[in-house]
Amino acid sequence: MCPSAISQVQSWLDRCNAEHSECKVEKSLLPTRVLDLGNPLEPEAKIRLVEPIGQIDHYVALSHVWGKSNTFLTTQDTFVAKKTGFDLDEAPPTFRDAILVTRALGVRYLWIDSLCIIQGDQLDWQTESSKMVDVYTKSYFTIAAGNSNSDTEGFL
Repeated sequence: MCPSAISQVQSWLDRCNAEHSECKVEKSLLPTRVLDLGNPLEPEAKIRLVEPIGQIDHYVALSHVWGKSNTFLTTQDTFVAKKTGFDLDEAPPTFRDAILVTRALGVRYLWIDSLCIIQGDQLDWQTESSKMVDVYTKSYFTIAAGNSNSDTEGFL
């Protein structure tokens, strides 16, 4: 990751927060589930799926193309493992890139639909998918990985 690119993005965020009242995002209630990336200064920290009931903080959202081979999901079978934590190198490239950017910008929490909504669970999907507009609207910022055809390509 290019330090000058991260510095540029940070300056855009700082300017936006200082000068644009319409897009300044205050810390907000975290979604039902988010990925806790750990202390941004500890890049080796495990990434854990957490349920931060009532917690207020900044988080980043990822908008991405799933592609055909998306196997890195939270399901009923993988829920406990995702809560226990996974290493950065276990994540597909698009998720890995989003984690790196989020950490580099000093944000601890990241929301990714395929990990934060339990896939294959109809009730969870109905409940959580109905909140997606708010999830994206209330995020500190959204990373749009639109140039990738799947999560296996990455964006950095």
